[in-house]
Amino acid sequence: MKVLDLSQNSLRELPPFSLISRKNLQVLDIQSNSLTSIFGLSRLESLQELNASFNFIRKIQLPPNLIFFSASFNPLLNPPFGYQDEKLEELYLTGCALGMAPIFQNPKRLRVVYLGYNQLSEIPDFLFRAPLLKTLDLSFNNILDISAIKTLQNNNCDCYFSHQKIKSNSEKEKNEANKDSLSVERDREKESPEVINLENLKGYFENEKENCNCSWWRFIGSGRFT
Repeated sequence: MKVLDLSQNSLRELPPFSLISRKNLQVLDIQSNSLTSIFGLSRLESLQELNASFNFIRKIQLPPNLIFFSASFNPLLNPPFGYQDEKLEELYLTGCALGMAPIFQNPKRLRVVYLGYNQLSEIPDFLFRAPLLKTLDLSFNNILDISAIKTLQNNNCDCYFSHQKIKSNSEKEKNEANKDSLSVERDREKESPEVINLENLKGYFENEKENCNCSWWRFIGSGRFT
């Protein structure tokens, strides 16, 4: 077995993974369930993709060799832990109420990072050590200063910073910063109309989780269509 899809099953806990072929499992989709924690995946050494978005997860320990990981729209108490970060390429932690970002020692393969709709007050340090970073979304956080973003290793990275608490030396500079940030977001919406009105959709999802079957909405948070 290489792919296991357990999404949208109202699961409150995962089945015993001793029953799953640890040698071959590469993709595990457990999004849109009622899970509150994830442990016991550390032996799934072949697992490359894990989608745990749209649950109620507060604590999560990850397998060691992930390439793709999503836990968007979970009330995480702390950033995920347990993986060997030098292999991770895509990270989706949108809408997790994170006050601090994950810690990466060697994010050399990281290409895509979604950390929007959190409570981050600064740009995570690991992003400045990611030479392949192509897409970075930090919109709707509490970041005070985005000036350091110019020191990213990849000058061609697409960065989204709308709706922050940016401090500046003058009201004019602040207005210009917000204007530029919003302009980027508008450009993004033109390219991908499905991201319009994320804030309202997030509230809808929280109140009507069991009735929300929009594949494009799950894609926003998880990085994958279902």
